[in-house]
Amino acid sequence: MRIETLTFVYNEEFLLPFYFKHYDFCDRFNIVYDTESTDRTIELLQENPKVNIIPFTFPDMMDDKIKVNAINKFYKQIPNNIKLLNVDVDEFIFLYPEMLKTFNVNCLLVSLYNVYRHVSEDGLDINKTIREQRRHGELLSVYIKPIIVNTGLDLAWGVGNHSISGVSSVDVGITGAHWSNADPCFCVDRRVKNRALRQSKYNLENGLTIQHHGVTVEDVLNECIAHNNDPEVFNV
Repeated sequence: MRIETLTFVYNEEFLLPFYFKHYDFCDRFNIVYDTESTDRTIELLQENPKVNIIPFTFPDMMDDKIKVNAINKFYKQIPNNIKLLNVDVDEFIFLYPEMLKTFNVNCLLVSLYNVYRHVSEDGLDINKTIREQRRHGELLSVYIKPIIVNTGLDLAWGVGNHSISGVSSVDVGITGAHWSNADPCFCVDRRVKNRALRQSKYNLENGLTIQHHGVTVEDVLNECIAHNNDPEVFNV
């Protein structure tokens, strides 16, 4: 059984090493690369032999409708008979390849817990697993996402990959961690400079990815502080 990912990236120099390590069991990384990236993202992609780079340029900064249309287009170009993980670079599924062999369904839901740095936790370390580093947070219903699909189907994701059409989704209890706010050491710049300040006119007018609209450094830091004592959601 062949397993691949499909991921859209912009300025992900910090998270890519964690992504590559966590998903090392995959046979290929299909990476839609935003050519306006300004950090070392392209160098990291070029250095990994598993990466299939798909260059992409937005006409007006980050437009999530255009983004999901591109994802749906590139999904159709991936060969049949592959298990595909449509994940953002900050989404880490807790999964063993053998697990996928036991589920004879076309689309699996994944519950992604929004995790934060707890007062008891240290800084992020590439030598540690995703699961053991950030174990505290919360699960919001919008982050139960249709992530694992078979290729060769007539399906389409909605904005943010939070919904899917053309296929039935099944929840078998697979979980994962959403690292959007996992540590101030990267999430401040990522959410403000690389997200809030890159929203297209279409996004702003239509309320797409509204969690990034007008976000300030203070907003991000305050959110992290507010979750310093969240309950444990993962056991190591």
